[in-house]
Amino acid sequence: MDDRTCIGIFSALYKPSTGGVEIFSENLAKTLAHQGYRVIVVTSNTHDLPVKEMEDGVEIIRLPCHGLMNGRLPIPKKNGAYGQLLKELQEQRMDHILINTRFYPHSHMAAAFAEHKGIKPILLDHGSAYLTLGNPLIDSVLHSYERFMTQRIKQRPMDFYGISEASVQWLTHFGITAKGVITNALDGEAFVETATSKDFKTELNLPSDSFLIAFTGRLVPEKGVSELLGAAKLLAKENDIHFLFAGDGPLRNNVENAGENVHALGRITRPEIAALLLQSDVFCLPTRSEGFSTSLLEAAVCGCAPIITKVGGVSELIPDDSYGMVIDRSDASTITQAIEHLYDEPLVRSSMADQIKQRAQESFTWQMTTDRVLEAFKRIKSEEEEQT
Repeated sequence: MDDRTCIGIFSALYKPSTGGVEIFSENLAKTLAHQGYRVIVVTSNTHDLPVKEMEDGVEIIRLPCHGLMNGRLPIPKKNGAYGQLLKELQEQRMDHILINTRFYPHSHMAAAFAEHKGIKPILLDHGSAYLTLGNPLIDSVLHSYERFMTQRIKQRPMDFYGISEASVQWLTHFGITAKGVITNALDGEAFVETATSKDFKTELNLPSDSFLIAFTGRLVPEKGVSELLGAAKLLAKENDIHFLFAGDGPLRNNVENAGENVHALGRITRPEIAALLLQSDVFCLPTRSEGFSTSLLEAAVCGCAPIITKVGGVSELIPDDSYGMVIDRSDASTITQAIEHLYDEPLVRSSMADQIKQRAQESFTWQMTTDRVLEAFKRIKSEEEEQT
């Protein structure tokens, strides 16, 4: 019989899906497992993978689902297999539960599961603004959906936390008072060491003195892809400035046809992302909404000077302009001005890169984040003991 403390992590999306929540869940699970905890990740089977799997000491359970929005919105497929897997989970001992995000049906299932087992879970929110696709009509539907799902899930007994101070503040919009912050993190040295030897300038036939601007992430409207492409168009006259987009999504065709100074790399591996960021001069993410951007952390540990909008946990990693450029608007003109500033001021750019690299490596480690999660669990237990 396994007598280790068992922690369940319920995340609607998990690798091989790519995104901040997926990376967070994977690394938190691995860190907890390496510390001797039994960890069970319960997720959605968006990629038709084995239902049960053990990886890096983590047990992964994948529930049947319908993958709406290209898999970004998994809806539980409540068939016989789904019911059997939940039954097996109910029969297992589980001491603590962490749920990622408020609005997925998977999260609601997790909240009901925890209540049935008599466990008060942590719900960690990863957003700092409404979901958006850049279409007013569709966005209004998304906002109504998010409000409805949030009002439902907050009726369950749980402690809310935010991935950043901005996330904590955003939760108040729904009448939720969070218990605190459990930040995103990154093993900086390990990430840098994974970098491949791939030379992007050589592969793209670019001059060795080219000024590279990197974008990494999903090619979706909410990440500011169109606005960054607008900046690329305004800077097309600068022959040595090139924009490299790593990622995939509905706007990929726009990137591929944007111009000679824009290069679509497609979906590349994380070691290749590390190599790209190490070779780039600037990382630019004019996103509309983030909780605490994993892409920003990756750029930071690679010493890549950032340009990013004022969203999510940005101010926690970039407290002032000595660490990077935080722009108030994400329009093409504002982005262009920021890029031109860092292009014209190499010493400023280099200093920013050094400052943010040191801050990311010292203050946002997985051990620190794991400690915060364990402290949150202890807080629940202590409060429950006081009530008995």
